[in-house]
Amino acid sequence: MKTEPMMPNALREYEEQRKMRRTERSLIAAGLCGVAVATAALLWPVPPPPPRITATPIVVPLEVPAANADRVDGGGAVAPQEPVEGAAIEIQASRPIIPIAHEDHETDFLKLADEQIDDGDLKTAFESLRKHIYNHEPTANVLLKIGRLGFELRELAIAEQALLDAGGLAPQDVDIAIERGRVLLEGGDLKDARAAARQAIRIDKENASAWNLAGRVAMAESNWERSESAFQKAVELDPTDPMIHNNLGLLYVMMKKPALAVDALEASAELYGDDVPYFVHNNLGLAYEAAGRLEDAQDAFESAAVANPDYARAQVNLRRVLKTLAMRVDTESRGRRTAGLDLPEVSPVPSPSPSPSPSDSLSSEAPDEPIVE
Repeated sequence: MKTEPMMPNALREYEEQRKMRRTERSLIAAGLCGVAVATAALLWPVPPPPPRITATPIVVPLEVPAANADRVDGGGAVAPQEPVEGAAIEIQASRPIIPIAHEDHETDFLKLADEQIDDGDLKTAFESLRKHIYNHEPTANVLLKIGRLGFELRELAIAEQALLDAGGLAPQDVDIAIERGRVLLEGGDLKDARAAARQAIRIDKENASAWNLAGRVAMAESNWERSESAFQKAVELDPTDPMIHNNLGLLYVMMKKPALAVDALEASAELYGDDVPYFVHNNLGLAYEAAGRLEDAQDAFESAAVANPDYARAQVNLRRVLKTLAMRVDTESRGRRTAGLDLPEVSPVPSPSPSPSPSDSLSSEAPDEPIVE
C-alpha cells in the first residue's frame, strides 16, 4: 500500500500561512469595494422630492355653456358650484391666505368687525373678520362680508377667494354669485364675470341686481344689444333703483341714442333726489351734450364738479362744452354783423371750426363708468 510522504513541519506551516494571506487579501479587496460603493452612493445626486399632493375639497367649475348660451339669461346649462369631497387631487399652490394668524383668544373679532363697519372703518373691519376665521370655522355669511369689504378696499385676490369659498358653502346664495361677479368684473376677468352673472340669474331670475350685473358685463364686452336687454329687465324688476337707470342711460350714451340716454339719466337723478352722485351728473351732462342741449350739459357738468371738486373728468367735459358754446356765440355774432352790411360784394366768411360731435366727445373723454349696483 502506497502512502503519501509526510510533509516536513516547516513546509506545512508555510503553505498554511500562504492560504491565510490569500484569504486576508480577498477580504480586504471586498471591503474596499464596499467602501467605494457606499461613497459613490453618498456623493450621487439625489432627485428632488415629488410635489406635495393633497386631496382637498375643490369647487366644481361651471359646465360648458350650450350653443345658445350667448343670451343674457344663460340659455344653456350652468351648474351651481358645489363642493365635492375627494373628487380630485390638486397640487398645492400659493393662494391668498384669508385668515390672519394671531394669539388673541379673548377678543370677539366678529362683533368688533360689525362695530367697525358701523363706524366706517372698513380696513380694520376687514382685518378683524380675517382674524375671526383664524380660530373659527368660516361661514358663508362671514366670507361674504370679507368679499364685500375686499371689493371696497380693492383687495380683489382675497375677495375673490373668500367669495369662491362662500359659494362652495352656499351654492344657491344669489348674493354670493353677484358679489363674485362684481369682483371679477372689477379685475377685468370678463369671461368668469359673465359666468357668475349667468349663475346668479339661474339661481334667481327675478333678482334685479343679477340682471344689472349681466348688463354691466355685456357693456364691458361692447355687446350693446345684450346689455340693453339685461338693463331693461333689471329696470322692469326694480324700477326704483337709480343705479340701474344710470347704467342704462350710460349705455344709451355709448350707443349714440341721446334721447333715450337723457330719459334714463333724468330718471336716475330724480330717484336719487337731493343726493345725486357726481358721476350721475357727469353722465347726464354727456347725454345732454350728445342731444345738442349744451346749456343743460354745462349745468350738469358744473353740478358734478361741485359735488366732487376732485373729479377731473367733469372739469374736462365742462371746458369742452364751454369752448363749444363760445364758438357758437362767436359764429352767431359774426353772422349778425355780416347780415347788417350793405355791400355789393361780401367776401365769404371762413367757416368756424366745427363743434365737437357727441362721438368726438365720447372718444376723447369716455363716459363715467357705473360704480356699483
